Amino acid sequence: MYTSNSQVNGPAYEQYRSLPEVMYSLSSLSNLYALGLGCNADMEAQELRYSILSQIQRTVRAQSACLFLYYAAQQRLVTAVTQGEKLTSSLLVNLINGLEMEQLALRGPGETITSIKLNEQHVLLVTLSYNGTLQGLVALAIEEGATLQDERSLLLTYMGNVAGALLYNYELRERERSAAIEQERKRIGRDLHDGILQNLSYALHKLEFIQRLLEQRQPQLAMTEVPRTAAIVDGTLRDLRYTLSSLLPPQLEQQSFQQAVQALFQDYLTYHPQINLHVDLSAFQKIPAHLEAPIFRIFQEGLTNISKHAQATEIEITLSVQVTNLMIELRDNGRGFSLSEEGSEAIAEDHSIHSGIQSNHEQLQDEEKKIHFGIQSMRERVQEAGGTMELLSQVGVGTRIRAQFPLLNNLSELTPREQDVLRLVVSGLSNRDIAQRLEISHDTVKTHIHHIIQKLRVKDRTQAAVIAARHGWF
Repeated sequence: MYTSNSQVNGPAYEQYRSLPEVMYSLSSLSNLYALGLGCNADMEAQELRYSILSQIQRTVRAQSACLFLYYAAQQRLVTAVTQGEKLTSSLLVNLINGLEMEQLALRGPGETITSIKLNEQHVLLVTLSYNGTLQGLVALAIEEGATLQDERSLLLTYMGNVAGALLYNYELRERERSAAIEQERKRIGRDLHDGILQNLSYALHKLEFIQRLLEQRQPQLAMTEVPRTAAIVDGTLRDLRYTLSSLLPPQLEQQSFQQAVQALFQDYLTYHPQINLHVDLSAFQKIPAHLEAPIFRIFQEGLTNISKHAQATEIEITLSVQVTNLMIELRDNGRGFSLSEEGSEAIAEDHSIHSGIQSNHEQLQDEEKKIHFGIQSMRERVQEAGGTMELLSQVGVGTRIRAQFPLLNNLSELTPREQDVLRLVVSGLSNRDIAQRLEISHDTVKTHIHHIIQKLRVKDRTQAAVIAARHGWF
């Protein structure tokens, strides 16, 4: 069924030997690389697949094309994107042996392309692989009897490898995003269970107790329990409102980081009017873009932990820069807790706050677990963002949490050429203007800018220019 084209030559595609055609084909490979550099979380999967198929199709000016995704567990190909009307994807899937394609993907350069006959059509099959693992397949319908020259076959091979890497990386990011969403759902579930649901269960038990007192004709004793139960319900309702508002925080992409944090603090004060919140965010403007979301979540989790466990009336939050480090400090005057010899968190032995259904010892253990979970969650979030966290607490005095993040935006991290590019970005030149000024290609400029963005840990070229201007590098 399959015939390798690595050693097949013929006159049909002789016109592709001309320099303009070679450059035309090479531009497709360059566009694939550019697609990889520009691919981000906002790009839809179908958009990526369509772009891959378009670039591979234009390399040989195929009449029609189809991109399949490969699922190794089932050894099955699934149609993802098609272009043109002459290829019947369902027939192709039945004709292509997935296992044979896996073996084809393991071959050397220039040997990962094969051909197939479909209704008198000549169809090229280009494997899309990453590290020898088949990610997908592109089928290209070309003229009857046509063959590829070796150099074009090799080019398609490399394009298949680049496309395979793009598909693999995109799928990896999607899995990581899904895992993060699932982890956040579990955290929310634990918060609801440990706080709101337990309080509601306690309130229900109180109501049942009041009902029994009324049945036993003890109305005066029952009335003493009513305000206590009402206080529990009122506190639970307040916690629920705040939890719902924290689940839907102002989206950082819809407004500035400063506006989002200010809204968070305002919401917190609305639902906790008994607390005095003192905030010093003088270093707001020096927060790198990649730390905005982690810091927002740290503020959010820190305030939640204080409201749940600290019984504080004063909270101080400071954000400052010390030499090359960004410092965040959350301090409260709550009841504090003791630190065990192993360094794990344990609740202060304040048995006076524990009453109700469970024994004091059981409730102490529950509270201990909640505090430990909250602190550990914050510590993990800080570490994930590349920072460190220090915890100090004293029973009856309060708690202080200090997080530290390194600020690595340094001009010395950039190569001399990258500095030249960034200098021209700051001056307001477009990528094409920079390419002309430095006498390099447009794609080379985009590659340099991609490296600059990575090294400076910013979102885009505009933020890179802002950082350069802020530090007075040029």
